Amino acid sequence: MSVLHTMTVIFPIKGIIEQVKSEDKAARNNGLDWTVKSFGTFSNDSEIFVKQSGKYNGLYSFRKNYYKWLNEEVKNGFYKTVLLRYQPYDIGQFFFIIRNRKKINIYLVLHTLAIQELSSDKKLASFAKAILEMLIGPFSFNFVHGLISVTKEIGDKEQKRSFVLRPLKKLLYPNGILYNENIMYVEDKRIGNIPELLFIASSFAPWHGLDLLLKSIKNNKSDFVLHLVGNVPDEFSEDINDSRIVQHGIVNPSKIKELTTTAWLGLSSFAHFRLKMKQASTLKVREYLAYGLPVYATYEESFPIDFPFFRNDVCSIENIISYANLMRNESREKVSRLSKPFIDKAILLNNLYNEL
Repeated sequence: MSVLHTMTVIFPIKGIIEQVKSEDKAARNNGLDWTVKSFGTFSNDSEIFVKQSGKYNGLYSFRKNYYKWLNEEVKNGFYKTVLLRYQPYDIGQFFFIIRNRKKINIYLVLHTLAIQELSSDKKLASFAKAILEMLIGPFSFNFVHGLISVTKEIGDKEQKRSFVLRPLKKLLYPNGILYNENIMYVEDKRIGNIPELLFIASSFAPWHGLDLLLKSIKNNKSDFVLHLVGNVPDEFSEDINDSRIVQHGIVNPSKIKELTTTAWLGLSSFAHFRLKMKQASTLKVREYLAYGLPVYATYEESFPIDFPFFRNDVCSIENIISYANLMRNESREKVSRLSKPFIDKAILLNNLYNEL
């Protein structure tokens, strides 16, 4: 079964590019007939990156060239199944599906709730896009073979709002990272009895819930160290004026790895409800676990209910410290090894391929 998983990236975004590369490597390592292509304005040449032809003259021109290229791939008969990373408010996507739905199996790959994401940006342009997506989106969903989503919640809600009347195949494909051939977990340098907590975000957004964590810390007298890595909005400067909180700002990967060696626990988002979501599948959680750090958050992940190294609970520093103490004697190697079946890109991709 030949599969093409394709997406568009107008300008290179590091996180997405790394995901593309890891999926391509996982497919090769597994010996799967699986091709990954990303269409965009790339400066580097690679067989998994399809460069936008000609000068970028706006979104319409970009997407027109993307579907022109994609139609040629289908016409040449290279693939029997095509996975499209879902493009909100894209009429070109709908016409591609209508044109090719009887030639190939088409799945839409969903990474977020489109309407909620667009609506979260209060700009007028984003509101107009959300309205357009409400009108266009349901048509695309009604003519595809199935949906593939990073969480069950996303698949269920997107199908429901699209009024799909026929049975629609839904598959789960959580985010993952590619375990290196080398050992992933880091050296254990935890010492003493004071828990060290690590909270990483490139930039702390409302759904990270840093404000909720700081509020919980304010009236708490416990001993701990909270490492904040990433851009912290100025509005939190007064609340962060606490000797137990260390701000690191933006740091390089080697510094993050160093902080990981002494951390007892990794912290993920505390306010996903602000995105109107109960579930998530974040790369940060997977990186923590691969390094051997248990994780605390306030949303559901794709792990089994009895998975011991991810705790979904309320945003309470008391509960966080309690969980950190509970996990204190778990080895880095054990956490990383037992997490691998649920976060390794190679395993997750192989599962999806077999389901398709």
